[in-house]
Amino acid sequence: MIPSNLRFSLPSYAKINLGLHITGKRLDGYHELATVFQQVGLCDYLHFEFSKSGNTTIDLAVSGNPELHSDKENLVYRAASLFLAKIETNISVSITLEKKIPIGAGLGGGSSNAAVALLGINHALGCPLNSAQLRILGAKLGADVPFFIDGGLVFATGIGEKLSSIENKFDFKILLVSPGISVSTHWAYSKVRLDLIRKSRNINLGSFVSKTSLAAWRENIENDFEEIVFLEYPQLKALKAMLYSLGADYASLSGSGSTVFGIFSDRKTAEKAASAIRSPVQCNLVEPIYWGLRELESQN
Repeated sequence: MIPSNLRFSLPSYAKINLGLHITGKRLDGYHELATVFQQVGLCDYLHFEFSKSGNTTIDLAVSGNPELHSDKENLVYRAASLFLAKIETNISVSITLEKKIPIGAGLGGGSSNAAVALLGINHALGCPLNSAQLRILGAKLGADVPFFIDGGLVFATGIGEKLSSIENKFDFKILLVSPGISVSTHWAYSKVRLDLIRKSRNINLGSFVSKTSLAAWRENIENDFEEIVFLEYPQLKALKAMLYSLGADYASLSGSGSTVFGIFSDRKTAEKAASAIRSPVQCNLVEPIYWGLRELESQN
């Protein structure tokens, strides 16, 4: 049972991909991949308000991005509806989504929002579902959603739902550069030619990321979407080159874009690079984040 008029807010962190290998295509049309997800410090916020009710009601408001609607197709609404149907309880929940993560940018903002909606309602109701159960619900909303239940640093395979935690905790700086272009993930996958993707690649991304230094990443960790997306959006290729010229140890497209990020081992170099990037490009200097169900439960 929830306390009357319970209110709280939770962060909804973005992610980047440390490498992304497209490894095959399933009969149902979904592509299989191997990637390393790293949660990062750019975040939206979900503001929750709960009250007792004779029936289930869900109200959603969105601020910060006029392109995003608060209807029943919004992932936050769908997540709340899915959770409450699962546990069959009657409450009134009001959620305000405060957007800061750009959409269509390869940062997983929508998937993160859905995961945090599940986490928030679960938290309010005394955690009736464990991590595995929340990930199963999340997978019904999107392939990236299960990652955000526990967050951190994870090696992902399948369509992104098979997760293996990586114990490393990095302390480098990450410069996120988002040019305001929305790249359709569906479009990017439609352009994939598996016969043209390198078959001789023998790197296990999870193991490589956990056991090597940044110096080895530049020549060995690839995002298979770059060739496709950079051809259509050459300005993104130019942003990657610019990050290297500004001193990044490693730079890459995140997901299918449009965000390009640079990783810097030196804080001052990262800060100087951030100051060199001018509007209208959105630039955020962040750090790796490790936040999910375990950290939320520890607040109790």
